[in-house]
Amino acid sequence: MKRTIITILVFIIYLGSFAQKPHYPEKGKKDLTWFQEAKFGMFIHWGLYSILAGEFEGKEIPGIGEWAYKRANLPTDKYEALVKEFNPIKFEAEQWAKTAKDAGMKYLLITTKHHDGFSLFDSKVTKYDIMSSPYKKDIIKELQLACKKHDVKLCLYYSIIDWHHKDVSYRHRDSKQDFSNYVQNYMKPQLKELLSGDYGEIGMVWFDGFWESWWTADMGKDVYDYIYKMNPNIIINDRLGKPKNIIGDYITPEQNIPAIPTSTLKEDDCWETVLTMNNTWGYKKNDDNWKSPREIIRTLIEIASRGGNLTLNVGPTGEGLIPEGSTDVLKKVGQWMQVNGEAIYGTSASPIGMMPWGRITVQGEKKMFLHIFEYPRKELNIRLDHWKRKKVKSVRLLSKPKQQLENWRVGIELRLNLPAHCPDEIATVIEVEFE
Repeated sequence: MKRTIITILVFIIYLGSFAQKPHYPEKGKKDLTWFQEAKFGMFIHWGLYSILAGEFEGKEIPGIGEWAYKRANLPTDKYEALVKEFNPIKFEAEQWAKTAKDAGMKYLLITTKHHDGFSLFDSKVTKYDIMSSPYKKDIIKELQLACKKHDVKLCLYYSIIDWHHKDVSYRHRDSKQDFSNYVQNYMKPQLKELLSGDYGEIGMVWFDGFWESWWTADMGKDVYDYIYKMNPNIIINDRLGKPKNIIGDYITPEQNIPAIPTSTLKEDDCWETVLTMNNTWGYKKNDDNWKSPREIIRTLIEIASRGGNLTLNVGPTGEGLIPEGSTDVLKKVGQWMQVNGEAIYGTSASPIGMMPWGRITVQGEKKMFLHIFEYPRKELNIRLDHWKRKKVKSVRLLSKPKQQLENWRVGIELRLNLPAHCPDEIATVIEVEFE
């Protein structure tokens, strides 16, 4: 995951990308239904950098964990020596998949190869992979089996950047570099290994690194078409092109939630926000600045109310453990989702917009969900312009589905009496069902 030194530049690059709809392919080429209905997924950044945990030879490495090799300008031989140290004996693929499942997440997105070039799968294209480590087991295969068991859709991250490959590494910039050779004879063969069926059904390929000067939109189109020919059902994110020539099936703002709608993005357009749980994507042992369950849940609601997905990151340790700071929060998120998931999954953007007391999601024309952040007084009023010709069938708390709330219509307005005490201080959800 890219993080520029100047925060403003990050915002301009990604918001600029977001403001542009994908130029290629044409909208409607892919069926994005499963993704738009899933709403919530897990992002996992894991690799050699996880061993470093944000430090090298006793000194803290500035910036995000997965950029350690470049941020600290580490000697190539010393970084590559980490391969012989990578032995995540505490890694349990099933536990990772179950953690995602229990949190209410419908898909799991894992870094198969990040910018450092190390592959977490058994690749015949390179020896710089998991099979050269003491672990000697295909991480992606193990996750594929675990995800299948727990009904979590497996998705794969693949970095365009490769600091290890001589033809594209920033450490070997000269006229002898052959960018096309890397794309045709390294990148595409690796993608074929991942997508040809050995890893089962892959829901999505998530690319990163489009900012590299050597990467072109034509390369992006070539890779997009290559994957489409292998499997036309695989969804591809928007980072195969350039900021003014977006290539992909949906939009991926990073660490921010865009205002919806805009002049270029409508409620039915497909997008996701990718978000860290602390300040880094890859593991850093000194980063304990965890977002609270309240912040994560309300962020998920905010995004769903605007029609998007939340893909939330965890950065496991070099031993293969998801940090306790992440799992503790995810357990509480999962408890809320167990009760209120119906108000998230399969919903679309609110036709009403933001309310002073909270947010709204809808399921077709039949259901509206009121997510109450700021508990009002006894009575709550809401205009039903979008449903003015429909009769209200029921109004109930999702936490107490058998208990109907008193409600009545006054013209176009729906009024309802609320319980005297707030049922859920993070977000109380009320379902309004129409006939």
